[in-house]
Amino acid sequence: MNFSDQIRELARYRDQPNVCPYVPSETAAWEYRIFESITPIAYGELLRRGWRRFGRALTRPSCPECNKCVAIRIKVSELKMSRSQERALAANQKIHVEVHPPSFSQDALRLWNRYHQFMERERGWKPNPVSAEDYHRSFLEGKCLFARQFSYFDECRLVGVALADVVKGALSNVYFFYDPDWRQRSPGVFSILTTARFARAKGLHYQYLGSWIAECPSMSYKSNYNPHESLAFYPTDDEEPVWLPGGDCVDNLRQQ
Repeated sequence: MNFSDQIRELARYRDQPNVCPYVPSETAAWEYRIFESITPIAYGELLRRGWRRFGRALTRPSCPECNKCVAIRIKVSELKMSRSQERALAANQKIHVEVHPPSFSQDALRLWNRYHQFMERERGWKPNPVSAEDYHRSFLEGKCLFARQFSYFDECRLVGVALADVVKGALSNVYFFYDPDWRQRSPGVFSILTTARFARAKGLHYQYLGSWIAECPSMSYKSNYNPHESLAFYPTDDEEPVWLPGGDCVDNLRQQ
């Protein structure tokens, strides 16, 4: 499909191979497209080809040797919840959800910094205190009309923020952060199921979860949502993408 006239790119490049942050024994590299503007149709086609948006950048894996990083999506119209997922919904019945365009607030900034400090202790993340300017650059720059924010409240207290993109036929989860005090009630599961319900109510077919690596604990959870599909290879703009049921990705994954 020719959709080049629906995206105005400023740059396109591939970074230098480095140690993979998810599988340290492998070497990783990423391909980037920096855009000035993009239509929902163009972004929907790029999602089908394994790209994801972060600010003004579209990115996908472009690793020299490894093919473990696979794009994954849920068929939300057919989603079947497990018992643990049903329990996560039940545990969060009192959480109030507001859906709106992405926005800045001091509460969201404090929540992000508290979440990151927690992950520094739990996962060994590098310290990264964020200012209001940093927050705008990370989460609001390149904001498109199809961007949405899911704000989660426990009574009047903001406890979570999920960012997503909504285009024709699909929703793409971008990022999620939460109050560490909420952790015991499975906020990540609750957020994915909440955005899945939103997608289904809007008549969308797919929910994109980004990259999935079976052996990486921080990513393996994505295959717990069924039915799901994985991208067989990373196609060019002119190639038709091939999505396969479950984790049955093609062995010789082609990296561009």
